[in-house]
Amino acid sequence: MRTPSFPKVFSGKTVGSLEWHVIHGDAAESLSLLAPECVECVITSPPYFWLRDYGVEGQIGLEETVAGYVDALTKVFEEVFRVLSPTGTVFLNLGDTYYSGKGKSHGIDQKSKKRRFGLRAVDKSGGLDLGLQRKSIIGIPWRVAASLTKHQWVLRSPIIWHRDKCLPEAVHDRPRRSYEFVFMFAKSRHYYFNRKPLIDQNIDEDVWTIRQGRRSQMANLKLHHSQRNWSSAVSVLGARPVASSLIHLLVQARLFQ
Repeated sequence: MRTPSFPKVFSGKTVGSLEWHVIHGDAAESLSLLAPECVECVITSPPYFWLRDYGVEGQIGLEETVAGYVDALTKVFEEVFRVLSPTGTVFLNLGDTYYSGKGKSHGIDQKSKKRRFGLRAVDKSGGLDLGLQRKSIIGIPWRVAASLTKHQWVLRSPIIWHRDKCLPEAVHDRPRRSYEFVFMFAKSRHYYFNRKPLIDQNIDEDVWTIRQGRRSQMANLKLHHSQRNWSSAVSVLGARPVASSLIHLLVQARLFQ
């Protein structure tokens, strides 16, 4: 388990002379470097609950309880709320986790070498202090979303991300999952949103299928924000050090305090 020295700031300009900044560090600490209400859009996919071990001290995703995980993300989003403009939006991608309760290690996972192989919280007996029955899906995305709505966030839309051609799950007694949630949040009831790219695609607007080699809903999301006079976005790729805490900024001036 390594202890990272964060945050680190990298800056430069694109070919078109657009200034960019990348902050690599603990998400909450890195967000604290930004000025209030300087960001117009946040796109984030934090570490899922007990599905990865990034080998970094203090990482989010390995809490002993569901409540601990939800609280950790909610605290990071307090900083997100501070830096987001009144007309800004947030797109939060979260996957779910199953409670096994077997009382033994999850075992080797052929799907990813970054899976944690020791005894996880979701392998222990006791129902995760929630009274969960074994083999139950926990409902992590909605638990996080519900918590954020209690902290001033406006939950505007749950979006289904259909993961076309994703690796199939090794299960035999339930349907294999092929989607995850993307929650759209706003800071206030009145905010900027451009539906035209979604309308032009003539698709189900709340079901996104992102395929390689084709203009996707994510590309439309970028177009949605590029049509404003500013370009200020934050991508919080996680909520703690390493891959779980890269903050990507495409911004104008007045970012840093």
